[in-house]
Amino acid sequence: MNNDVIARLNEALAGRYLVEREHAFGGMATVYLAEDLKHHRKVAIKVLRSELAMVLGRDRFVREIEIAAKLQHPHILPLYDSGDAGGLLYYVMPFVEGDSLRHLLEREHQLPFERAAQITREVAQALEFAHGRGIVHRDIKPENILFSDGVAVVADFGIAQAVAEAGGSRLTQTGFSLGTPTYMSPEQGTGAAIDGRSDVYSLACVTFEMLTGEPPYAGASALALLARHSSDPIPNVGTLRAAVPRRVESILKKALAKVPGDRYPSVMTFASEFGGAVTGPVPTVEDATRSAGRRRILGLVTALVVLVGAGAAWYASRRPPAPARAPKIAILPFSHIGAPEDRFIADGLTEEIRSRVAGISGLVVIAGSSTGQYDGNVRIKDLARDLGVDYVVIGSVQTQRGAQGAEQLRVRPRLVRAGNEEELWHPTLDGSLTPGELFRVQADIAEQIASALGVSLLSPERRDLAARPTANSASYEAFLRGNVAVARRYAETSARTAIESYQAAVGADSNFALAYAKLAEAEVFYYYFHDRNRERLGRARVAIDRAMTLDSTLVEAHVARGYLAWWGDLDQTRALEELNEVRTRQPSNSDALWIIANILRRNGRWSEGMAALRRAGELDPRSQSYALDLATSSMAIRRFDDADRYLSRALTLAPDWAPAILTKSLLLVAWKGDVAASRQVVAEARARNGVSVGELLKYMVRRHPQHVFILGGDIQDSLDAMKAGTMLEAGPLMLAKAYSFTNRGNLSRARAYFDSARVVFEGLVKVSPGEADFHAMLGVAYAALGHREESIHEGIEGMKLLPVEKEALGGIFPITARIRIALINGETDTAFKYIATLIRVPSPLSKALLKVEPMFSALRSDPRFEALIRGTENTL
Repeated sequence: MNNDVIARLNEALAGRYLVEREHAFGGMATVYLAEDLKHHRKVAIKVLRSELAMVLGRDRFVREIEIAAKLQHPHILPLYDSGDAGGLLYYVMPFVEGDSLRHLLEREHQLPFERAAQITREVAQALEFAHGRGIVHRDIKPENILFSDGVAVVADFGIAQAVAEAGGSRLTQTGFSLGTPTYMSPEQGTGAAIDGRSDVYSLACVTFEMLTGEPPYAGASALALLARHSSDPIPNVGTLRAAVPRRVESILKKALAKVPGDRYPSVMTFASEFGGAVTGPVPTVEDATRSAGRRRILGLVTALVVLVGAGAAWYASRRPPAPARAPKIAILPFSHIGAPEDRFIADGLTEEIRSRVAGISGLVVIAGSSTGQYDGNVRIKDLARDLGVDYVVIGSVQTQRGAQGAEQLRVRPRLVRAGNEEELWHPTLDGSLTPGELFRVQADIAEQIASALGVSLLSPERRDLAARPTANSASYEAFLRGNVAVARRYAETSARTAIESYQAAVGADSNFALAYAKLAEAEVFYYYFHDRNRERLGRARVAIDRAMTLDSTLVEAHVARGYLAWWGDLDQTRALEELNEVRTRQPSNSDALWIIANILRRNGRWSEGMAALRRAGELDPRSQSYALDLATSSMAIRRFDDADRYLSRALTLAPDWAPAILTKSLLLVAWKGDVAASRQVVAEARARNGVSVGELLKYMVRRHPQHVFILGGDIQDSLDAMKAGTMLEAGPLMLAKAYSFTNRGNLSRARAYFDSARVVFEGLVKVSPGEADFHAMLGVAYAALGHREESIHEGIEGMKLLPVEKEALGGIFPITARIRIALINGETDTAFKYIATLIRVPSPLSKALLKVEPMFSALRSDPRFEALIRGTENTL
């Protein structure tokens, strides 16, 4: 389709512009890179969406856009030209080679205050100039803020207003919305009349994101986002970045007021207030004339200030200073002294202390998956460097069980300042091995850590610390065992142990709300990663209901409900609601942030999702999983150099981790088309002997069975010997083996394995008819067996169940499977159609991959393939 548009443009604009290729697409227009033949310069030609152009009409749009063309300002990207090219409404702007603010935020996440103030000021200057001429931008967002030689320039100025004026009421009737919901003011979202104060709101949203790395509101759909802008409380910027000056909080809240009359009257007023708060006020001429008199007065009081200051300094030295940002703490696993079988008490107690400290809003706590990699013998300075923490908590737990049933507990925690290894607090806490004493010790440690660091507890936090969830010793011991197993729950045996332990806990105490919540979470996790038996989801619902009945304030119950909504019910809206509630109560919960990031990515909000992943990585800096997720996201948006950087981080943390090794192998094909290098990555990993070939194959089979075509060689011999443990593993394994024998030319063995895959996936589809991937893979098996109609039906069913328009991440797989089905069936036109679809959306499909992936070999003699390659860049 885009080639047809390029041809029409070149025909209509012959002699003026030469359109080279499609560059990007957005809500209103598709952008084409072109050469201005008269002035010998690169330009961006933006073609309005056809359905929008039909509503507007040529004459009205061209007349309205002429007004925008008159805007000439250093911070406004100029409008060169506009018109109708063969029925396509277009406008022409300079092609800016530099970054956009979106790209900058994806790289840096949170900007330095001075840089954020500079960008806000430069954008505000552009907006103020336009507002003075009656033009409201209506679509301020990071994508529309470009950088030319480091200076911010605003793109698409006046375009949205021209569209609005040209479309009138007809635009409203079509349901077409101008603007971007993430940055849209409440009045714009409801279709009310707007003025410059709407741009104030949008710019404040962008400023909020520059400071925190996240926009103020998130939602699973446009309607949900607009509702949050209109009704949700204005978020606190300080909870996402504690170093933000307190005055900025009130400035942003005023700029983000729901009612326009409560906001700043102009964008420059907002920008000036913000700039002064983060960088200090800019001196004026009047300030300078006053300064001499002030210096004389200051000279008289200097001596007094010195004396008072000396006394204040002495007093301040006796207590911790108020932190400029939330202190970041690592709580290391406590060592255990006592019988080996009681080791779980020290491990479980450490996790419970970490959980309680993480519930204190003034502290940032590193996740246990990162701190669990260290022990008490680590050098504090080394750990602080690795994790980026300010303080470290280490300690020991001593347990002793007497012959007559006496049970003794002694806990010696130590709070250490990372910078100079100074011990700030090191008490000895004695008690008994009863739940009440264990809860008291946990609460005491959490409260004393907060006190030692000058952090005041809020009333709900004091209530949570004072909670005593159970008085039953057997129940609490089982609960602690469950917590220890949960830390290793990606292993199927540990995940099962966690469920059994929590079941024992609620069996011994049917009023233990926290254990019910953790049981529900463990059941959902086991369902998604190990066994798609929906009876587990039913048991999870019962456990959640019981937990909420016993304690409706329990944050762990919201965690479980978020997991159930996400992995069990595929209800992204409810999952976001639950997990945003968790983030409010537990800002250091990296698992909740990880799922939020995945929901955002699956909704096509890649930059927001990656920002959330980076934040999760800050909370869990030794997690190779977050680095891998950032790599796969970068591959999907075809920023392959970024993907390589994130994979290097993952492999530094875990050199023998199969998912990172296989992803690196995939990257080298998608990025550079280098099959030899792709194979070498796997060969070197196997040669180190630290990598389990089984784990390598298991990951490949589960996620990328077609990669066997690239790897080939002796990896196929290892695949032949591989066996599946569950039905979930069996289907993809049968497909991978079928691909392997196809690769080796043994078509009879390949057919046998395709038939085995058919049997498995038919069974899985009956059990889980809503799983798109099962239908897609069943379609591939049907096609290979010659069942043409059935294969097409299953392929289409997979895409219906998981459309890429609604599932930007997961929706890629059914389309890829549909391409394979089409190629097996000889449906060349269909294959090209869906390849074009994958090219237009974020996906790992690239020019390099098209050239070397065996799947596409049947297309390479078709002239359309060469045209596809010529019109496709590696960074689509």
